[in-house]
Amino acid sequence: MRAVILGACGAVGREVAAGVAADGRWSSVVLADLDGRALRELAGSLGRGVATRRVDAADGVALRRLIRGAGVLMNCTTYRLGVPVLKAALAERVDYVDLGGLYNTPRQLELAPRARRAGVRAVIGCGATPGLSNVLVRRAADRLDRVRDVHISFASHRDIAASPGLLDTLLDEFRPGVPRFRWRDGRMEEVAPFDGGRRIRFPPPLGMQEVYYVPHSEIYTLPRSLGDGLREVAVRGTWRPSDMRTLRALARLGLTGDRPVPVGDAWVRPIDVVRAALLADPPRDTVRPVAFYLDVEVVGERDGGEVTIRQRATHPASWREAATGRMTAVPAIVAAGLLGSGAVAEPGVSPPEAAFDPEPFLAEVRRRGVRISARSSRPAAARRPGT
Repeated sequence: MRAVILGACGAVGREVAAGVAADGRWSSVVLADLDGRALRELAGSLGRGVATRRVDAADGVALRRLIRGAGVLMNCTTYRLGVPVLKAALAERVDYVDLGGLYNTPRQLELAPRARRAGVRAVIGCGATPGLSNVLVRRAADRLDRVRDVHISFASHRDIAASPGLLDTLLDEFRPGVPRFRWRDGRMEEVAPFDGGRRIRFPPPLGMQEVYYVPHSEIYTLPRSLGDGLREVAVRGTWRPSDMRTLRALARLGLTGDRPVPVGDAWVRPIDVVRAALLADPPRDTVRPVAFYLDVEVVGERDGGEVTIRQRATHPASWREAATGRMTAVPAIVAAGLLGSGAVAEPGVSPPEAAFDPEPFLAEVRRRGVRISARSSRPAAARRPGT
């Protein structure tokens, strides 16, 4: 069975490529990217058993030719290409995994009937968050009689422009004009950048962090999956404090906006200038650590009383600069392996919480080095004396 990794040379794609190439279930692994030189270097680092193809993911004809006959397509490009790349997979009847669609997720979910007709199993949003976060919520929900509130929080400390896709994610999470919501009392409620501030104490070395609403895919899928009684779903995140200050300043000056402004004889979007400048000369932050930690809090009812289940996902310090990319890559690698083994039987477009049994999925995630902890608590008034 052939696996194709699109966007293989990005910060996450490299980690996906290494993990899939090391998995013996695939008869061949094809690394695809627009950067031919980077492809050769990556293939050389992985050794035998991988092939390379230079392709523009935005070229639908070339993309379909690339994936024709493959067993699975792993889309590690920017989420902005999630819809057209998924459509190409459906047209060629190739199973599909991606890392998250942000505000494009509803458009991907609308393709479910087409996926069922094509017999394609597509798992969308299967990185760290969305992805691992969804499965942790599902695991908590399975231990409760009813879920009331879901609060997903992450802290990502890494270079601001580690790759084009990671830069797009960071900019869109906190700039004006990007649709962002929380789910509250049965409906989507629009929120502004830097709204919803909440202090979360992450494990060392990150410690206390202020997190804010971000436009992640869990908002669109978890309410569909969790059933009646759900009151709130919110996803919050933060980056390095220096990057958060930069994002606030850029937004205040209007430099992350979409509306074109005149510059000489041309009209340009400020966000395009900022993005190009950051990619052309990426600032390197010498502040350590590099880390990506996840905190998932699910509040619900069990046996007539309130219960809070808090789960955390962290990683070894030895991952160093690879931490952010690897934390995002591991759930995608596991998802592709489960697709290849037939663990996902039904065709359609599914989020991770609907596609996978949590325990086998999390066992595979742990086997690849991600650390997961969990604890349950009840309100103090509900505890029996001496407990």
